[in-house]
Amino acid sequence: MHLKIERLIEELRLKKELTQAQLSEESGIGQPMISRLEIGDQDRVQQYLLLIRF
Repeated sequence: MHLKIERLIEELRLKKELTQAQLSEESGIGQPMISRLEIGDQDRVQQYLLLIRF
């Protein structure tokens, strides 16, 4: 089975029984970004990836 990255992120989060807010707190990634990652907002994801390289 091939999962898109956004689906994989959500499935792993749910498997660990975390809310987006809890994952945000544990990971240091803002909850709005986690939401965007899970829905596959490609423009925002690309911008985020560019920013974290610096």
